[in-house]
Amino acid sequence: MSCDAVSAALRGTPLFLGRDMGRNAKGISRTCAYESLRNEIDAILGCYGLQAVDISVRRSSGKALLDIYLAKMNSGIACSPNTSDLEEASSVLHIFFDDYFRDQDYVMTLSSPGLNRCLKTLYELKLFNGRMANVSFADENGESVSVVGKIVSADDDKLALFLNSGEVIIPIDSIRNAFLEE
Repeated sequence: MSCDAVSAALRGTPLFLGRDMGRNAKGISRTCAYESLRNEIDAILGCYGLQAVDISVRRSSGKALLDIYLAKMNSGIACSPNTSDLEEASSVLHIFFDDYFRDQDYVMTLSSPGLNRCLKTLYELKLFNGRMANVSFADENGESVSVVGKIVSADDDKLALFLNSGEVIIPIDSIRNAFLEE
């Protein structure tokens, strides 16, 4: 399906979250709802080579505020999208959200995750596979260790980084923070 066909198909597409974005949707956990929203956005923007990294949805002064962080996939590696990528994504996503928020005001902000943003989830560690990251973690003695290396893999139990000295395996539950490097 072409990207134009995706845009046309979005008209009338129902969003699965409850109208009150501040509450859980019909008993669904917020984590599940956000994962579902991220999956919807990925399906919509996938033909543009874009993928949702993180989503923030909140209400302020009666408006829904959506902050969506996008990555551009380049040969399987997540990179920063350029301005034209974000403009194109904005046009397509506005079709989707305009229909959903028919009679409500909303503000949508799209941006790249940026280097200063902490990688928050296992999903993000997997998404940025192949990128350089600075990871701080607690070693087996509880001491803080910081390493910079290329993300090789991530799963429920461990993160594998390739350093100049070889591969390092870090237990996921010992990671204190992680940031992308240039």
